[in-house]
Amino acid sequence: MPAATARPPSERQRLALLLVGVLAFVSVGALQSVFGPSFGALQARYGVSVAQVGGVVSAYFAGAFLGVVGAGVMLLRLGYRRSLVTAAALIAVGAGTIGLAATWLLALAAAFVAGLGFGQATVAVNLMVARAYGASAAAPLNVLNGTYGLGAVLGPALVALTTSRLGATPQASALVFGAVALVALAFLVGALRLRWLPAPRRPAPGRSSKVSLAVLLFMVMFFMYVATEIATPAWIPTYLGPRLGEANAALVVSAFWAALTLGRFVVAPFAGRLRPQDLVLGATSVALVGLLLAHLPGLAVAGYVLAGFGLAPVFPTTIAWLQWRFGERGEQVTPLVLAAGNLGPVLGAPAVGVAVAATSPDAIPSVLAGVGALLVAGVALTWWSARRAERASASAADDSG
Repeated sequence: MPAATARPPSERQRLALLLVGVLAFVSVGALQSVFGPSFGALQARYGVSVAQVGGVVSAYFAGAFLGVVGAGVMLLRLGYRRSLVTAAALIAVGAGTIGLAATWLLALAAAFVAGLGFGQATVAVNLMVARAYGASAAAPLNVLNGTYGLGAVLGPALVALTTSRLGATPQASALVFGAVALVALAFLVGALRLRWLPAPRRPAPGRSSKVSLAVLLFMVMFFMYVATEIATPAWIPTYLGPRLGEANAALVVSAFWAALTLGRFVVAPFAGRLRPQDLVLGATSVALVGLLLAHLPGLAVAGYVLAGFGLAPVFPTTIAWLQWRFGERGEQVTPLVLAAGNLGPVLGAPAVGVAVAATSPDAIPSVLAGVGALLVAGVALTWWSARRAERASASAADDSG
């Protein structure tokens, strides 16, 4: 098993990293997407009510949050290979147990375990690719995170296939979650066979105050991004349902997610030609334009699709931006920023609900556009702070020269 190295990877080794990342993201994308469509089969297996079955999703995301928060420490203590193998094992064991557990409590514990693996894999895989590609990481990161969406499409399709053959039965849930576990095992084997992996970088002492302010800005920015990404599709049906019908409104939500997934692949060829911070600022501005267009009855659908397309490159490109901005501290900063983002759905979507309740459902486009405007403001402020840091660093270099 080759050790981690500071030597730059070859193109073949970079491709191997990407393929392992694809296996990781397809597995977690599929796992997250099969919970809802599998509720009927899980109820049949464990004899739980409609109110109880949603607990499996809560357990999964609770584990994911802790997995993200602890990923930086895990990387420093275990290194990349062991972190990846641990994450893959947690996903495989958790997913496989959900469909086979003897009790509902054990199934919830398994979902929590799988969530831990998901959180750890999200950080480790993104950082691994960012380290391997350096300044040109934005393009491969967009492709890699696009495959998460592919997993999210394949998961429900697998549920539909098994349900059509077996019905909403315990056997169907065991087969679906077992298939996800097999993909996670392939991820594990791939991680063991990688010929190149980066060595974790320990941050240099000092530089605490300025970096802390910069980290806080990124955390706020990413919180607003995830809040926008989750709140927008969550409230589309409430606004468009009375206008287009419930079924058509649901299709608009699907179109939003399809645009977000496709956008990552479309942007990838151009991402390497732009600075990450410039791409994030431009992308969020496009998303805001889409949210503003949604105010116009004839352009509401197009506006929400445009918003999904604009948001597409923000997550992966921000990972590249973090590595560019913090260098050797990137592995410690990234989990903090992603953890802040995970709080976006917890606080963002309910906050939109409070605002809508205080006005009316007709105000949903304005509320969502307001959230999008806060996102753009957060990105602009983070962009400006990074620009100031660049100029200060260049000035210090000139003075020392």
